[in-house]
Formats: sequence, structure tokens, C-alpha cells
Amino acid sequence: MIKHFLNLEWKQYFRSSYWQKNILLNILLVFLALYFVAMFLLMGVAMYPLLKKFFPEQDPFIVFNGFLFYWILGDLFVRFFFQKLPVMSVKPLLTLPIKRKTVVNFVLGKSALSFFNFLPLFAIIPFGIMLLINVYDAVNILVWVFVMVLITLIINFVNFIIESLSSQIELSFLPIIAFVGILSALNHFNIISFAELVSKGVLGIVDSPVYILIPVLILVALYQLNYKALKQKLYIDNSL
Repeated sequence: MIKHFLNLEWKQYFRSSYWQKNILLNILLVFLALYFVAMFLLMGVAMYPLLKKFFPEQDPFIVFNGFLFYWILGDLFVRFFFQKLPVMSVKPLLTLPIKRKTVVNFVLGKSALSFFNFLPLFAIIPFGIMLLINVYDAVNILVWVFVMVLITLIINFVNFIIESLSSQIELSFLPIIAFVGILSALNHFNIISFAELVSKGVLGIVDSPVYILIPVLILVALYQLNYKALKQKLYIDNSL
């Protein structure tokens, strides 16, 4: 069934009038995507020597993890304005004898294949390779990369929860502004050091991989929240 859905999505995209009328725009988007991929690759390769240069007395790996909180906030902020849950394209399927839970799982699964989820890997994997070249433990780095993938997917589903809340108010951008602003303020004024908590959490998982169950459970919980919310709203006559 999922293979059939993907086949329909592929045909819908390339047979649509949007594709035919906006070939130049699509080409521009492809070049823009390639530009960001190149920038992230460059960042991933250059990160280790840059951190070594600006923080000579500290471990570049630990320093990088100290900035993860800001990475998460920035990623979430950008996603809110540019990444939307792919709902409209599957609504025609609701007229067919297909269970809604199958459609919902397909929508959420499709969101996991978003460009926004793959883009961070172009920085994370090269940085991990640089760490391996500099004789960091291979198992630790593999665990770290997997944790970063989990964090990326967690951000993906947190974004959709915030979008769902935003759709219910007139000024839709207020929830993301409030969310990012409050977390940043709490961290900045050392009321709650989220940067330190995130860093210690990730490093703790790297040192004791059994704790990787924590982000896995968080991801599962967020998936279920999105599943329930989307299943309630996925109707033909719904504004979504």
C-alpha cells in the first residue's frame, strides 16, 4: 500500500500543472537545495579545525554539543515557516476504501523523508568522519550520529505540533515566537541552562548507549501525538 501511495505521489507531482508551468522555479529550488547541501557539507568538514582553532583548550566534540540547543531552536524556527505537513495531497485518498490510519501513517512517514530531515546529515556525517580521523572512538561517534538523527526527527514532529496549535489562532506565528523566545530567555538568564542540559544529555547517551531509549521513547510519543491529532482532522471537509 505504501509503495502504491509513493507511486501516486510521484505521478501527481510530475503530471501537475504546477510542475509544467513552473519549471524554472523548480530548477531554481533544486539549485538552492544543492547550495544548502554544499554549505552544510563545508560546515561539517570545517567544523572540527575551526573549533580546534577557537577553543584550543577544549575538546571540539564537547564544544560542538554545547551548541546543539541553539541548533535545535534554529532548525525548529526555520521549519515552522518552510516545512508543512503534506496533508492536502493525500485527501483524495479519503474517497477510496482505504483506512484512515493507513493514510495518517503515510502522511507522517512522508514527513520523515523531508529535505529538512536530510539536510543536517550533510553536516553531521562529515563532522563525525572528522572525529573518526582524529581518533575518536568509532562506537561513540556512531551512537552520536544516531542520536542526532533522532533529534532531527523529534524536531520534525515537534514542529507539526506547534503548527497545529498555530492554526487555531489568528496570529499563527505567535506560538513559535513564544516557544523559541521563552526557551532562549530561560537559557540566556541561566534560569534553566537548556544548552548545558542538551549537551550533557547527548554526551551521557554517547557514554552509556542504553540511554538512547530516552530519545527513542520521546520520538514515539511525539509520533503518537501527531497521529491522534491528524487522524481527528483528516476529513475531506476539514480545512486542513
